[in-house]
Amino acid sequence: MPEHEHTHGIGKEHPRSHEIQLICVAFFLVVWGVDSILLNLTTQLSSEIPWQLRLLVFLILALIAYRLVNGSHRLVLEGVDNAQPKVVAEDVYALLRHPMYFAYIIGFIAFIQLTMSLISVIPFIIAFFLFNKIAAFEEKELIQILGQEYLDYRKKVRRWIPNLLIFFRKK
Repeated sequence: MPEHEHTHGIGKEHPRSHEIQLICVAFFLVVWGVDSILLNLTTQLSSEIPWQLRLLVFLILALIAYRLVNGSHRLVLEGVDNAQPKVVAEDVYALLRHPMYFAYIIGFIAFIQLTMSLISVIPFIIAFFLFNKIAAFEEKELIQILGQEYLDYRKKVRRWIPNLLIFFRKK
């Protein structure tokens, strides 16, 4: 296996997924930090919304992101049998197909709304575009491995917008 190729769960990840994720997070945090902490160029809206409310929303979104990451890691890293691969369609994977990448998205939104840094939307959009490309790459791999089972899963579970009705109906 080439040095930059890695796998977790079923199939291989995008060859540069870890580097892309790290760069996206670093770029976002630099832009957000410079705007929110140092220059306050685009954070004027923050004075219109009480800081307590922004902090509460931030904490709620951070907890949601943590839950997605924790559920994703628990299911994929511990619960996958590579000898007999199957679609994991429970817990966070019943909500959406890429909970880990969605956790990044939720995290970015949490930081944006915390200080209302409008310029931070630019790295957010770039990151979303890159995560979408990574997800598409990984889904092609899953279709090759899991075939119709994964295609059926894709019809039921969205890539990015959680379907909470499906999640609560299964309970």
